[in-house]
Amino acid sequence: MLEVTQRVEALAGEKRLQAEREQNQKQLVAATSQTLTERQAAAANLVQQLDQAKEAATQADSTLKH
Repeated sequence: MLEVTQRVEALAGEKRLQAEREQNQKQLVAATSQTLTERQAAAANLVQQLDQAKEAATQADSTLKH
């Protein structure tokens, strides 16, 4: 009977570990997605800043030529 009880406890422990692993995996996926989204936003911001700098340089060049 003790062996059955130990086996049931072991199975319950395995189930808890599996649930914990699944939760950790979900958290990792969420964190990775958030990081990717943040990087995409930062990249878009840099592109916008470069476009603005290019426009300012074009206007300055045009002003100097006139």
